[in-house]
Amino acid sequence: ALGLYFEQIINAVYGIFKTASGVILGSAWVGADGLYNLAQALIQLVQILRRKKKLSLIQQWKSYRICGWLVLAMHLTMTGLVYQMTRMGRSEEYPGYLILGTAAFVFYKLISAVVDVAKDRKNKAPIDSSVMLLDLAQALFSIFSLQVAMIRQFEGSENFAALMNNITGTAVCILVVGMGFYMLRRSRREMKKLEETENGRI
Repeated sequence: ALGLYFEQIINAVYGIFKTASGVILGSAWVGADGLYNLAQALIQLVQILRRKKKLSLIQQWKSYRICGWLVLAMHLTMTGLVYQMTRMGRSEEYPGYLILGTAAFVFYKLISAVVDVAKDRKNKAPIDSSVMLLDLAQALFSIFSLQVAMIRQFEGSENFAALMNNITGTAVCILVVGMGFYMLRRSRREMKKLEETENGRI
């Protein structure tokens, strides 16, 4: 449990770091990325706190469904920002500290996501599964964020940077939005099964 709280502290610190960097650099993308990570930390913390409550299985699936809606809302917003950035051909240059901070966070999130997926195979609790999927979505967007930060540092071509950001950004958005729809569909199916089971007992 302490590890889950520590992970949200890392998410919050990184979110504050990116938000402050966005303000300093005057970058809407960096600032939005920071706010996104702060929102992720808050949502995951709420889900972790709900684990302590003795919720029925159907209540857990309702909480899982709410997370699915939040994933869609957050990532459709981020998709809009990605679209605007790629459509305008924007590829900003970032200072070294921002690239290093982003790279360290991405490395951490990838390890965390792999560990969470492995744990979720053994633990089928809906709330734990929702936290795992939120973490995975955050890891995917962090990879894209790192690419945006690095690509102009090591590749000077504006056209190449715009092309790569377009490809990766589109792929990440499709995957994560698809994940949100998957969560909604799965929660609906599982709640329907539980309701049918309860009705059969009456």
